[in-house]
Amino acid sequence: MSDTITIGVDHGYAAMKTTHCAFPTGLVGYDNEPYTQKDVLEYGGRFYVVGSGRQPLQKDKTVTEDYYLLTLAAIAKELAHRGAEPTAAVHLAAGLPLTSFGRDKKKFRAYLLRDGQPVSFRYEGIAYTVTIAEVSLFPQGYAAVLTQQELLDEPSVIVADIGGWTVDLMRLDNRIPNAATCRSLELGMIRCLDEIAEQVRRSLGLSMTATQIESVLRGEAGSTGEQAREIIHREAGAYVRRLLSAIAESGLDARAMPAVFLGGGAALLKRHVSATDGLCRPLILDDVCLNAKGYEVTLFDSKPMPGGLLRYGIPNFKLDKAVIDRRMKILEAEGILFKMGVHVDVQKLPAGFDAYTICTGTPTARDLSIPGRELKGIYFALDMLAQQNHI
Repeated sequence: MSDTITIGVDHGYAAMKTTHCAFPTGLVGYDNEPYTQKDVLEYGGRFYVVGSGRQPLQKDKTVTEDYYLLTLAAIAKELAHRGAEPTAAVHLAAGLPLTSFGRDKKKFRAYLLRDGQPVSFRYEGIAYTVTIAEVSLFPQGYAAVLTQQELLDEPSVIVADIGGWTVDLMRLDNRIPNAATCRSLELGMIRCLDEIAEQVRRSLGLSMTATQIESVLRGEAGSTGEQAREIIHREAGAYVRRLLSAIAESGLDARAMPAVFLGGGAALLKRHVSATDGLCRPLILDDVCLNAKGYEVTLFDSKPMPGGLLRYGIPNFKLDKAVIDRRMKILEAEGILFKMGVHVDVQKLPAGFDAYTICTGTPTARDLSIPGRELKGIYFALDMLAQQNHI
């Protein structure tokens, strides 16, 4: 569908993220309408307050309807942020850990797609009719790193995606994930926060909430006492050292190559690790929406079919068009949205994107100033090949 809206969603254990929104994964259902419409999803005759607390650990997110309902809320929030119509066709781009990508991809796609039928619901009092027309899945962490241009020239990079329940590890060699290095460690932020809360309780007899602890870790001002702050930062430092030790035990040397830390726990490392510690060469990406941002790619092309010079400048006996079509289908299945026959004005680029790459191709042939060039019957090969390949 030419008017399909691509929305990237990161289904975390602790938080749901889109390109522009993030909210906790808590979900509380009610048979009757709550006192407020804020953060309330109405679906299937029930009401759900979204964002209160967090989900319990679900290693298989398709077992319950919770993550589907959270997906509807995420879509509604993103549509509202973009100022889009509440009736929309959506190409949903989501992620899975690389360690379970092949195993869970088919099931998670079916869970989100629901046969591509229109779904009606209300969010914060607004009626939505959303058709999830397509679902594309990507490896988490990898999509986020590919948004960072400075990393693409590094021969080897460690990626640590610090989520709510797990830390997903991989090494990229020449930008490609090395499957043998992929690990999933149960050392996520929730475990870190729980351990900090327990130490504060034992030492000071205080029962601090995760929200209070996170506020201290971010360096925000508040009424938390100095003793509690010292314990929080001490335990956060201990968590960082355990994490770096676990990374080393996984066969990844964070001192020998850049280590990229992203996800909800990246802010922790930003405060407690520096390159001068000698423990690692860190690059901290603390934008929690990076995974979702990395999932969305739209290609605009003035031609009726994609492929550029490969399609329109090379004859079939050298490169059969079926080869190009097969490659385009692979790219489309990976989530790239193609909008063909669109003439883009570089002075007025399409809105709604965070970065642009302009690929001009070779639309103009190069002339030669040689004797006889002016004679009749001499043509540019580019013009002739393009005309032939259009037939």
